[in-house]
Amino acid sequence: MKEFTLKRGWNRNKHLFKVVLGWDWADLETDYKSLKMKKDISEKDYFWGLLNRMLVRSDDDTQNIHSLNKSIYLTMAWFVHWYEGKSGLPYSRLMIQAEIMDCKFGHIPNSHVMYEIAVIPDPECTYARSLKDTRYPIDVDDIPLATNDCLRPVCRCCLSVVPKRDENGRLVFKNRPSNGELVTKVPERIGFWAMVRKMLGKNNKTNP
Repeated sequence: MKEFTLKRGWNRNKHLFKVVLGWDWADLETDYKSLKMKKDISEKDYFWGLLNRMLVRSDDDTQNIHSLNKSIYLTMAWFVHWYEGKSGLPYSRLMIQAEIMDCKFGHIPNSHVMYEIAVIPDPECTYARSLKDTRYPIDVDDIPLATNDCLRPVCRCCLSVVPKRDENGRLVFKNRPSNGELVTKVPERIGFWAMVRKMLGKNNKTNP
């Protein structure tokens, strides 16, 4: 178990503090000293409380809320592992949930291709590697990562949005019929000579 200092916490997460709070090191130090004047609080307890404050603050950024929460939960997971000697998997689970939401609402291009979620596994976790070829629907509620089967104290897997493909490896497109329901439509694959014959057939019909 590592010894925690506020400076070490800042050095590991300075980018996160700048993005969420707009703080530099002087702001963090001033905030801690101001709070310490009101009540006796350790640097470690202050830092944990600050992470929770950042979760609330991230709600103000509706566009990046899930991405920010994902980073904060990951920091929490490493914090309890490094500085408290506990498993970080409960916070890794929250991180995965935030990443699922980020995949749903943050990374889907506006196109006619259907998408799904893939796992980018930790290469050293055999359980995670067993999920690398599994695809999950984009509206999935849960993905079995950071579970008791995980071989890491903190889950290091990621999720990615990928185009959906059929059993032949072809892209699956979406089509909206008149009733408004979403259906799957796979474009027809036509060989070169079949395409030529099809074109010649059309020309023969138009030119008697």
